[in-house]
Amino acid sequence: MMKRIFNAFLALAMVITAGMTLTSCSVSDNPAVPQDPAEPQDPALADVTIMYYGHGGGNLDLYYIDNLRHLYQAEASSYENVKIAIEYKFSTTDNLPLLDSEEEKQEREERMKIGGKSAEVELYSREYLEWMSPEGSSTLRFVLDPKLTLKEQAEGHYLPGKNADFTNPDSLTNFINWAAKACPAKKYVLILNDHGHGYVPHEEIYNGSAASTRGVIFDDGNARRHFTAHSLAHAVRAAGIRPDVIYFDACLMNSLEYMFELKDVTDYIVASTFITYVSGPYATLIDVLSKTSDHLKYGLEKYTEYYVNYFEGKIKEGEVFYYDMTVTETAMLDQLGKAMREFTDRLCNTYQYGTAEQKQDIDEVTQEAIKITDSYALYDVCRYMEDMCRALPEVYDAAFVNELSESFNNCIAGQYTSKYLRERDYQVDYSVLLATKGAYLVTSWMESYTAPETRTLTAMTRYEPDGRYTAYSVENGVFKKDVTPDYTLKAESEGQWGGTLESVYGALAFDKATGWSRWLLLNEQQPSLWCNNEFKTPLPAIEEE
Repeated sequence: MMKRIFNAFLALAMVITAGMTLTSCSVSDNPAVPQDPAEPQDPALADVTIMYYGHGGGNLDLYYIDNLRHLYQAEASSYENVKIAIEYKFSTTDNLPLLDSEEEKQEREERMKIGGKSAEVELYSREYLEWMSPEGSSTLRFVLDPKLTLKEQAEGHYLPGKNADFTNPDSLTNFINWAAKACPAKKYVLILNDHGHGYVPHEEIYNGSAASTRGVIFDDGNARRHFTAHSLAHAVRAAGIRPDVIYFDACLMNSLEYMFELKDVTDYIVASTFITYVSGPYATLIDVLSKTSDHLKYGLEKYTEYYVNYFEGKIKEGEVFYYDMTVTETAMLDQLGKAMREFTDRLCNTYQYGTAEQKQDIDEVTQEAIKITDSYALYDVCRYMEDMCRALPEVYDAAFVNELSESFNNCIAGQYTSKYLRERDYQVDYSVLLATKGAYLVTSWMESYTAPETRTLTAMTRYEPDGRYTAYSVENGVFKKDVTPDYTLKAESEGQWGGTLESVYGALAFDKATGWSRWLLLNEQQPSLWCNNEFKTPLPAIEEE
């Protein structure tokens, strides 16, 4: 397991280092997926039950059907100890044919050329396209039988009706309760598989907006409604059993905002900080859990290594590959919250009442904060705090930095990163929101498939702490490394995103524990708009005017 150690240059060389209330989600107002009437009676107690809850998300059905097929490919003996309950919703009838469109084929080919990945013929076979196409917006629910194939088993297990809201909290609660009754076990692992986008406040508003871009699991048949941090925690908390593990098989979900929101509803959270590749490998997960059910923490730690290496084996030697997986032990998050509150208190106090030199040092660290993804305001919180401790040794003494380092290390029950990151001695443990005077930016970039190092900024939206937002188009941008670009901005729209930073972010368990929103509102320095360091995605190209 890889652990983070903070390093700061102190006097001696030392290792230191919504106001929103969740409304009732009634079945009549927001229909949930109904219970499946056919379920086993008095099944034997398993060591582990995997509860898989997934959706194609509009463009991932081909990949996720392959994920589900992997659930049937574990060692035969593993199924004696591990049972699997599945609920999967297909994308809409309109979206499924797009998976086989010429445009989608061309995009897949271009991406495979860039990534050096060979086409998986079976994955794109006509058989699966023809099977899925008439089933748009249908939902499957069944207990896996390893003697059958996915296709053989799935065809008899569609839930009644179509297009039930897959992200209604009641839907997930119902599934967890059904799975626990159908496959009772000593331990439960809940997998959430779909698009994931970490945390920002404007998407914490559960309004069913078609413009939803944050959260996890996006129901493309219901205006892209999605789980928020609040609604997901509500769904799990309302269930009759408490899952031992919540596994986000989705991008960007290793955020502190989500970790703290879920810390009281599960023992371990498995998530990736960066963009995930395709997902899985589930057969390996089943085999690992079968052999380590009495030592769950160890099993999850080993799986992080298998997971990263599995996908790393699909890329070319030397290729830039930002990949990671972290297992968080939720019982340790309270200790981290206390250390981060002290960090935040000292940072805010120094920024307000310290010297001009100290404020400049803080601004420089913020300006160089490492973005997790080039589009969203998510930043590497560990490296940010580490750099701040290094810049302000008179504020963060050795004893405190050791306490902060220990609190992070204690949370991490398992972690593994790709070879590209390991060779650079770089690991990202968690992401966190950064803002300037409470305002954060969401940016859109145009990528060239033939020259992946080239990105052009095309749009930007600024979300204000009072709930206003303004969208911009960006024209003739000149991009230079470590220099604020000279944007040409054209206001396109102005409106309200439905909440405020105080009422939404301030309602998070993370903010209540750490007071992080104080820093979001106080900070005056805009952090980098793109991933601008050697550990991250390539810089935008320098364009001549």
